[in-house]
Amino acid sequence: PATLDSEYCKVRTRDGKIYTGTFLSTSPAAHVYPDSKEKKRDPENMEVRIDEKVLSKKDVENLGICPGDFIFIDPKTTITESGFVKSRFIDDKGSVAALMGLLEIFNRENIIPNYTTKIFISTYE
Repeated sequence: PATLDSEYCKVRTRDGKIYTGTFLSTSPAAHVYPDSKEKKRDPENMEVRIDEKVLSKKDVENLGICPGDFIFIDPKTTITESGFVKSRFIDDKGSVAALMGLLEIFNRENIIPNYTTKIFISTYE
């Protein structure tokens, strides 16, 4: 959770709506919260501030946002003018790209492996 402090994210509701927000500590600013620097960045002390005008839990629920909704971290993907790719989770993207490239070659060249071959893409690192 500490590495997510102040990171942008998206919340996907069960009915498919997407809302943007920011991961924050419950004491995000040192000039307002004396415990800001010492407060542990763990699940109990982190929250998502959504980019919507809400004043209560009911306002948030009326948007369709519920506990258990999926939260997607902004990977900050950037391709530089010189061709470098920078992104969070780049190792995951690289391995998936390599597997997809392999499957594309198999398809294009009509290659059938000698053995049963299964390609798995995990959602967990």
